[in-house]
Amino acid sequence: MNRRLILTLATLTLAGSFACFNTDQKGDPDAFATDSLMKMLEVSNGFGRLLPYAIAVADPQTGAPSAQLIEIRSMEDLINNPPSVNNPILPPASWPTASINPAGRTGNHYASIKFTRSIDMTSVLDPTPAGFSNNGLTGTISVVAYDPVTGESSTVEGRGFINGYTYAGAGPKLERWVGIGDDGRMAAFDVERAGTTINPGVGFPGTDDPSSGIIDGSFVGSNAMLSPVTFVFVVDSDSNLSTYESFPQGKVIRILIRGTESTCTSEASVAAGVRATTGRVLEEGGIATTEVGGDTFLPAPLLDGPGGIPITCPKDLEADLPCDTWIYFSYSEACQPYSIGPLPAAIPPPPSNEFTVEFLPPVSVGSPPPGSTIQLPYTVEPVGAYNFTEFIVKPVVAFPGADPLGAQAVATVTYFHNAAVDMHLNQNTTTLDDTSITFTVGSDCPGLVNVPVVPGAILVASNGGGTTGGIRVIDLDGFGQGTG
Repeated sequence: MNRRLILTLATLTLAGSFACFNTDQKGDPDAFATDSLMKMLEVSNGFGRLLPYAIAVADPQTGAPSAQLIEIRSMEDLINNPPSVNNPILPPASWPTASINPAGRTGNHYASIKFTRSIDMTSVLDPTPAGFSNNGLTGTISVVAYDPVTGESSTVEGRGFINGYTYAGAGPKLERWVGIGDDGRMAAFDVERAGTTINPGVGFPGTDDPSSGIIDGSFVGSNAMLSPVTFVFVVDSDSNLSTYESFPQGKVIRILIRGTESTCTSEASVAAGVRATTGRVLEEGGIATTEVGGDTFLPAPLLDGPGGIPITCPKDLEADLPCDTWIYFSYSEACQPYSIGPLPAAIPPPPSNEFTVEFLPPVSVGSPPPGSTIQLPYTVEPVGAYNFTEFIVKPVVAFPGADPLGAQAVATVTYFHNAAVDMHLNQNTTTLDDTSITFTVGSDCPGLVNVPVVPGAILVASNGGGTTGGIRVIDLDGFGQGTG
């Protein structure tokens, strides 16, 4: 595995639970748990699902999609159900352009993330002044609006909730803004702050707001968002939920959920991921992407800032990399895996045209150049089942190492921008742009020599006692005679 990956280390610390949590000392202390591990169950925007992805089971005869769907919750699910041009992965849901809830009534746009265990609030909600300037979030979950044309990213202003709780007011302090009322419906609770009773939860998805003409703000599934296992992010740029807002239009909305996974992009490298109240860290994070009003964007490499360069790992011109280096490319939005390259399979793939992976063999000082590059076949796969925005290019054989005199191989990997197809099947077919990165391969790898195939002989590398290194030929047809 690439030793230059930035490993996201999970800091396993025990944390307190909500006062309202039930406990069962005879079994799992988390009464809301549906799995012994902390996993992500679903990311939704209320109008449909964003994660996990789903694909139709292909007809074994024609390869066409059948009526049966399967969720992609592991890399095995993806490899066993490979998407194709005729059977692509189903797209995520978009928000409508209007500020409405899933029932079509006036309401704030939101996104919810459901896990298998109760969320440790301190791993997601940040009560510090620094966190308050970041939507009150620690960074294990973040919501970003990305402009694929300019490369500009901006944090979407909003407020995070777990089981109706959020940090607010002076301090800030933990307050419960919403809950289930006596009538079984979602209700905005009164909050005492500085000797005054306020009702800041009005406008939370599912609440009523008679003063704005919303007599019934409920919709199917709204009550389920009030749970210790669910995080809800509500768009709110003015610290007033009752002024109804939508996600930014003309941007790709990227929802990042961090776990214990390794990653190569700076936006996903944090010290710890989302944590359960029992201390378990999210097994695998992900990135959900979608838009407001449908997807009109063409997929493109993710840039490192306005007018920046594509995010790759390794970066261009890195030196002395391992011979088994994998190459990571990131994209502005989730892409169909079949369009980025061939998935791993039992039979190594032939060269394909999404990338070129090639190298120049080591050339010692004073020696003539090798003349031409050598291309390697490769496979490509997403970094995880919940993240189709970042892909790993894996050469099927390792790059060569240095020669005996220390000369290193030079590798070049080129991505052609017309390859990617996003989840809504948009593709920039007319572009001639590409992104190339070049790096040298280190000395701790097997070398490569250009020798002829000689029947009846054995070719042996020799250092010649440290003075006359080179290739020795043992002639088997000449009764073991050799060149020294």
